[in-house]
Amino acid sequence: MMILRLTTKVFKKFKQKPVFVEVDKSENDLGEWYINTADSFNSGNLFMPVMHADSLYTMLLPVDKDMSMNDFVHTVFANLMIRMIRIEVPRENTEQIMKLYGDHVAFSKTNSKSLLGNLNNILHDIDAIVHYHEDVAKRNNINMARLEYRLNATPRTLNGENVWPLKAFYSSIRKLCTELPHRIPLPLNLIAMRTPEQTVKIFKDKVPEKLLLKISGSSYGAEVLFNQLELQLMLKVVTESDSKDLSSELKRILNFKLEEFGC
Repeated sequence: MMILRLTTKVFKKFKQKPVFVEVDKSENDLGEWYINTADSFNSGNLFMPVMHADSLYTMLLPVDKDMSMNDFVHTVFANLMIRMIRIEVPRENTEQIMKLYGDHVAFSKTNSKSLLGNLNNILHDIDAIVHYHEDVAKRNNINMARLEYRLNATPRTLNGENVWPLKAFYSSIRKLCTELPHRIPLPLNLIAMRTPEQTVKIFKDKVPEKLLLKISGSSYGAEVLFNQLELQLMLKVVTESDSKDLSSELKRILNFKLEEFGC
């Protein structure tokens, strides 16, 4: 069963009374999700942040004024599948996880002040990102994919520890699908912010096409995860590269990331 913990505003939007439901926490699935309205945008009728309680990974799901709760639930399920496939979780594993949730959903009030605080912080971050980043919002047009990428690349605090939402979300998936390889994010967009094309050029014709596409996506800020062999190949290319402007920083980051694999 999927547990959706809604704020009072969300219950009100769906014309429901806030309720508290006792749930079985022993179920082996991805866990609960916290949901609030994004009132800064079209009176809360543009999208809602849906935050994974165990990782703070956040999906921004489109909504409209007359959306029913049933339609919203279908949107949650569909978008969760899309997010997992997007970070290269094989379809059989994606379907396995969705089956763990089953076909039932329970709606309940939020019950954690710290998680609700994180959800409110995400709303504040959304306002700031939209205000200051033209690649995310321009003339009232919001690129929700880029906005979501930025939110999930932002370190947050969970149970007194720093977490990186995308990395933590994939770790939650691996706990259910232990056969999945260890993979981690690589923030190429942070060093490629001014010249993503130059970063991609370093690897062009030197790595397989699939890896080059992932490098390109990461350079532009998309959610991408890399395994150990991919990072080792990238480090080899960078070490042999004659592009001095970026190679030293790339080399430093790749070495740092490979330490997470014990290399």
